Amino acid sequence: MIYFIMTGHCFFPDIVDGKEGWTDKVRDRFENGQFPEDFHTCNWIVLNSWNQRYNLTYMVLRDLEAAKIRSEKVTYNAVPSINLQAVKEQGIVEVN
Repeated sequence: MIYFIMTGHCFFPDIVDGKEGWTDKVRDRFENGQFPEDFHTCNWIVLNSWNQRYNLTYMVLRDLEAAKIRSEKVTYNAVPSINLQAVKEQGIVEVN
């Protein structure tokens, strides 16, 4: 989801979403470590996710907040603010 939000397109342009077998093709590439090579503000977060380095949703939220702080120093590609307290109150994820 983060990849799509940041790039505005699906993972692989040569694989048509919804076409027969498309999910298998995407899964095969991911399982073989073949990831899209687009660069964007949250690139490191997406790569961590694809490489299964996050055990908890909170870890992703924490890194999104860090990306937001970093992007505030730059005037382009700003990351939307994440209100961790609101996320906790909605019960979306447990925040310690």
